[in-house]
Amino acid sequence: MIFKIIFQPLIRIVTLLTDNINSDIFYEWTIQDLLPKLPYKCVIVMDNASFHKRLNIQHAIRQAEHTLPSTIFSSTKSY
Repeated sequence: MIFKIIFQPLIRIVTLLTDNINSDIFYEWTIQDLLPKLPYKCVIVMDNASFHKRLNIQHAIRQAEHTLPSTIFSSTKSY
């Protein structure tokens, strides 16, 4: 699984995970890799993967003063 975090015209954070991902792995990646690298007060939008929904992940994002929209979007929905 590859996570690309995009802001401005550049990709700033790219992480390649070669194993299956679960809530624990995603939480650790979020607090150890993602949040420290983001500029102040970003909006973070995630799809509806089950590991995105864990409350401690959402809490960590908000504690870092980033915005997490109340709706988690599905990556399979066409617009």
